[in-house]
Amino acid sequence: DFCIGNHLLEHTRNPIGGLCEFLRTLRPGGVAFVSVPDVGNPMDRGRSVTTFDHLLADHVPTNDRSTDDDRHYDESVAAAHPELKGGALRELTDHFLRQAYSIHFHTFDEASFRRLVGKAAELSGAVVEEYARNRTPEFDEYIAVLRRTGEAVVGTDSPRPAAAPIA
Repeated sequence: DFCIGNHLLEHTRNPIGGLCEFLRTLRPGGVAFVSVPDVGNPMDRGRSVTTFDHLLADHVPTNDRSTDDDRHYDESVAAAHPELKGGALRELTDHFLRQAYSIHFHTFDEASFRRLVGKAAELSGAVVEEYARNRTPEFDEYIAVLRRTGEAVVGTDSPRPAAAPIA
């Protein structure tokens, strides 16, 4: 198995859960490739990096995160459309909220991405094979390659079969 999640996790309300679900779909030994843009890219410039505590809180299913959703939309639209102010900015934000438009709910730097990936790997019975940074003059992103192992997954009673060795 091989799955690619290219610039997917920043669009999820629960990136830890999203990556855990992504890894769950792999057979033991399967590989996942995931990447996220750096917070300094044009769509997120001016936003703060999402804290790890925030990501953990988003992963608790009983937490009401609707207030955070509103704030995410406000921040995302303002960062992506710096030319808009006041009523025009509010109008576009409200429009996106009504549509449930796919914004960048979360932003990452290298450290926060590594923590996200590490936590999802821990919860999902996966190992991180590789981290990389792809920096160009126009764009900056972080990449991780994970392999699902035969380890028991948190919350399950039975271990998975052993993973195939890396060739």
